[in-house]
Order: sequence, then C-alpha cells, then structure tokens
Amino acid sequence: MKKVFIVGIDGNMGQRYKACLTSIGVEVVGVDKNCNVGDHTRVDGYIIATPTSAHLSDLATYGQYEKPILCEKPLTTSLTSLETFAHKYRKYLINIRMVNQYKYLIDQHSYGDTTYGDTTYDYFRSGKDGLAWDCINIVGLSNKRPVLESTSPVWYCMINGTTLGIEKMDRAYVAMIKDWVRDPRPNWAYAYGAHEKVEQWLKS
Repeated sequence: MKKVFIVGIDGNMGQRYKACLTSIGVEVVGVDKNCNVGDHTRVDGYIIATPTSAHLSDLATYGQYEKPILCEKPLTTSLTSLETFAHKYRKYLINIRMVNQYKYLIDQHSYGDTTYGDTTYDYFRSGKDGLAWDCINIVGLSNKRPVLESTSPVWYCMINGTTLGIEKMDRAYVAMIKDWVRDPRPNWAYAYGAHEKVEQWLKS
C-alpha cells in the first residue's frame, strides 16, 4: 500500500495509526468530525478508528470500494448485529481484518509451546466497551477460559502461558501495521469467533 485513509483520524487510535503508517513511508489521509483530508476513493486501503458503535456502519460504507479494511476492535458489542452484518454484506468480509495487536505482542515474547497455558488479564483501567470487550483479543487468542480482572494498579497479561510486557505494545502495533500494509489478509473467521467467545464469557 502507498496511501491509506483513516476514518477517525483525529482520535487517539487514529493518531496512533497515522504515526505507524507515516513511519514506514505510507501516505495518510482521512476524515473525522472536524476534518476531511484527501479523496477516500483514491487510496489502497482503509483503517476504521471510530467509536465501536460506528464500526459496522463504517464497514458498510467503505466496504463497497472493495479494498482492504483494518477495523478497530471490537467490531461491535452485539453478536447478533455482527451476524446480521455478515449476512447482508457477505462479499465485504474478504477484505476485513479486525485489529489484533496482541498477536504481534505474543510473537515478541513466545518461548516454546504455549498451547496449554493459562490466560489472565488484570488492570484497573478499562475502556468504554467494558472489560470483556476491551479484552476481545485476549479472549479470542486464549485456549482456555481466561481470567479477566480490573483491580491491579500494574498492567498484567498472560496469554496461553506467555507473560507479556506492555513496554512492547507500541512495537506490536507497528508490526501489525507493517504486516497489514504488506499483506492485508482478512481475519473474519477469527474476529467472529472472538466475538462469540466474549459473549460466552459474559454469560458464564
């Protein structure tokens, strides 16, 4: 990709993705409440960095251009809404990848077989979607039912037995963006499964 359009470019995550893309020589344009910079049709891909409530409508809007889309997680906090979207916009799914920086964070820490280890997350601060949805990729990557808590003043995360370090999180985002720009494969099956696992976690 040579040029990427960010939807929600002025927000915290939009600015992160802009910095990541700029650092690897990709031109960035985008739109937000108070700005619209660049033609959204003359780009190689889109990043959706709007609030969660807008994700599915944004995916519907930009999916019609049949170009790769990287969307912030979760795609929605309703599995029913996700199913409805998938049924209505099935042809868009081959271009959609949900953000999963934890995959790249694990790659920086993995040692040996981590298939059967425990998964635990604990940090006092949680986003607007709630703890479980904020941890959708921790839940999605876990091979066991994870333990999610919000009491620790120090960030702690272990996925399948691999203890992660938040000091490497920025590099994980850069690695994810580099990978998507180079090879924008979709991860719809994983994304759907992760939403399903979060709903199961919430029910249990």
